[in-house]
Amino acid sequence: MQQCAALMVDIRDSRKMTEARRQGVQDVMGASLAYLNVLFRNDLLREVVFSAGDEVQGLFASAAAAYLYHRSLSLLVVQADLRGGVGCGAWDVQVADAPSTAQDGTAYHHARDAISYAKKSRLYNFAISSGYPSSLHTVSANYPLLLSAQRTTRQAELARQVELRYPMALHVDDAACESARAQLPELLAVIERAEGRTGCFDEDACLRQPVSVANLDEAGVLALPSQLSGLSYRMEQGAGRTRQSIDRLLDGGMVNQERLAAAFVARALLEEEAGGNRG
Repeated sequence: MQQCAALMVDIRDSRKMTEARRQGVQDVMGASLAYLNVLFRNDLLREVVFSAGDEVQGLFASAAAAYLYHRSLSLLVVQADLRGGVGCGAWDVQVADAPSTAQDGTAYHHARDAISYAKKSRLYNFAISSGYPSSLHTVSANYPLLLSAQRTTRQAELARQVELRYPMALHVDDAACESARAQLPELLAVIERAEGRTGCFDEDACLRQPVSVANLDEAGVLALPSQLSGLSYRMEQGAGRTRQSIDRLLDGGMVNQERLAAAFVARALLEEEAGGNRG
């Protein structure tokens, strides 16, 4: 059977949200899925879709791709905390031309175990499982996610701007970027409506230089901070903040550290999968 990775994500404490806030979060989540499904299309076996209530699920060729998708989704949906689980295993029941919700296999069963673990854990909101939650993978994968979770609202908004300009996926090419650009106006419009603001994005700057993590060696990962060199200068006018203020937000939000850590986690998962060990 084909080995792959299922991703399941839900919104933490969604039932405690007001109806208006919950609707706004779901709207942003839906628009983010449409955008990310085309950006990550080279690694998707089945698109990420809503499965039940506030939960979404999808199927990927690798755990590394599923992890990076979860990270990107968390950065885009700043109005809520997300919990996620990745299950590595087989795709036993393959239904042609049907969404992820119609598929089945041990990858899905392990993803359910992983997200159940994340829901019960007091330490982590994300887990990886191939039959039982992997402590090593769960701890390392959560490090960049925990950095993101500690950000203030302004830091999180800036990190989202960075991700829209320089998104990180496992395999992204020009065709995927063009498809993502077609989804971008709707995503930005939905975010602005949900947050009650207008004109907070520079659409022309989005998808400026996507990062294919699979193509990076160790030196390439360590060079990622150079991609953001001069970012505060380029954003100063449109962001309505000084360069110094933007630099402080980047540093305080540990944006470069989080990007580096996430890339290393994805590379480690990819290398382990290539070696045939999904434990």
